[in-house]
Amino acid sequence: MLFLEAPTPPLEMILMVQKEVGQRVRATPPDSNKLAIFCQFYSQVKIIASINRNNFWPAPKVDSVILKITPVAKYQKQVNSKGFAQIVKAGFSQPRKQLLNNFSVGLNQPKESILKWLAKNKITPTQRAQTLALENWISLAQTSNQLP
Repeated sequence: MLFLEAPTPPLEMILMVQKEVGQRVRATPPDSNKLAIFCQFYSQVKIIASINRNNFWPAPKVDSVILKITPVAKYQKQVNSKGFAQIVKAGFSQPRKQLLNNFSVGLNQPKESILKWLAKNKITPTQRAQTLALENWISLAQTSNQLP
């Protein structure tokens, strides 16, 4: 995230990570997560190779993948990055809780205001953060100025 949020991000990053981490970065609803949303917001992520644990000696206990991360400014033009980050962090603050509760506490807003805001964005207040797509998060950030 430090690289992606930097004023001058790298043109491209090639990383070898544990297979499960690579899958988390590329996760989509209903298994989305904060890391995946941020990576999708700031970049295009591709798994370009899988590496079996037996290719190493001594063999680790996990398989790996090679990620190609290319920063893109597509979404930053649509929404304020800091506001977006605040909303995503609030939404994922307690992943097992419903969005209504997370946003009410995380954004320090009354539940009535959050209910109206979610309704304008066609999001059910009982949903959980991992069920929202990147487009939902962007829409929430774009309309966050409607909160008191």
